[in-house]
Amino acid sequence: MADPRLGVGAYLIGVLWLLVVGSAVAWSATLVARRAVGPGPVRVLAGAVVALLQLTVTGQLLGAVGLLWAWPFAIATVVGCWAAARVVPSHAQRDAPLVRPPVVHRPVDRAERVLAAVAVAVVATQWASHTVDALQRGMTHADTLWYHGPFSARFLQMGSLGDLGPIGYLEARYYPLGSELLHTVVALPFHRDVLSPLVNLGFAALALLACWAIGERFARGALAVLGGAAGLSLPALAGTQPGQGSNDVVVIALFLAA
Repeated sequence: MADPRLGVGAYLIGVLWLLVVGSAVAWSATLVARRAVGPGPVRVLAGAVVALLQLTVTGQLLGAVGLLWAWPFAIATVVGCWAAARVVPSHAQRDAPLVRPPVVHRPVDRAERVLAAVAVAVVATQWASHTVDALQRGMTHADTLWYHGPFSARFLQMGSLGDLGPIGYLEARYYPLGSELLHTVVALPFHRDVLSPLVNLGFAALALLACWAIGERFARGALAVLGGAAGLSLPALAGTQPGQGSNDVVVIALFLAA
């Protein structure tokens, strides 16, 4: 995993970049979600989606003008997060009440919670083992090496989104390429894809969080998480998504979040 060409100074600067960008996005997303959504799992889910939105929009705007570089991105993110926190009014300033999804109340089923916890632990172990393997020897999935990874690397090298060159295949150029842009963003601090194998772990967690939020409205949060964990454990996902640049889990997570 260690790259001998990445010196101590460059590593520390990259860590500083992560702290600056991560803190700004986390603060802004939390504040926006708190002002827009009532307490509960939906608020946590809203915060995660807002954070992804901030990173994606910032990357798209800078990439459109050829400024998709580490420190312009950090500066733009801080400014954008500050602006978002200022623009979104608090619920006290709204005419409409806070968004509070209807909730069905029923006794807590401890068996459901235990089963859900076991299922999540099994899936987490399964996905983590694939991710650790990718961190040790690199990403190996065919689609990742064919176009997901090369597109992200092209964005990183060019600092823009306008020219994909001869890489990948023609039809893939019509894809949204949002996940490829996110992989470029996480590569900015170290100018290499060392953090890319971790991205899909985050989206798997987002999918389970979305399942919890959906089920919690009917007091079945644990049961919904159990169903989500069962889906994530299927070979079609567990064998292709963890530790890779593949984006099926990205689509699933965002669909469930919506």
